[in-house]
Amino acid sequence: MSTTSKGQRQQVAALAQRLDDSLHGSPWYGTPVFQLLTTIDPDNAFTKAGNYPHSPAALLYHMIAWATFTLHRVKGLQEYDSETMEAMDWQVLDPAVQTWEKGLAQFRNLHLQLLEALREKDDAWLNMKVMYRDYDFAFLLEGLIQHNIYHSGQFALLGKL
Repeated sequence: MSTTSKGQRQQVAALAQRLDDSLHGSPWYGTPVFQLLTTIDPDNAFTKAGNYPHSPAALLYHMIAWATFTLHRVKGLQEYDSETMEAMDWQVLDPAVQTWEKGLAQFRNLHLQLLEALREKDDAWLNMKVMYRDYDFAFLLEGLIQHNIYHSGQFALLGKL
């Protein structure tokens, strides 16, 4: 979709602002996601704490998988279909390849690309059905925001262990 007048972009602009605030702004709940990610010691990023089922790195790469899926859907790309998504989500990580630092950079870059892509969308686009899913883009974007916030709470806890 092409860029539209400001009046037709109020909802998409508000969603983009909430996403941006949750990542590195001043969200209502406290510490933004990017800041919480920096509380994780890279030397311990692949270590599970106690009986907790996932390492910080596993959580980060899980979040990367969903951010990638969302970016591909927003851009209208057919790659990263449901089958590919399933293979990428909760994948076995190789700490020599999928480092904590690379993951942080990838997570940040994906969200910057997503925010940039949202600048080209109008409010009517939010009601369009997401490829490979039975919901619309408003639901997808709200879900990504909530997903990031949910897992940031886990990072806050893991960063203190």
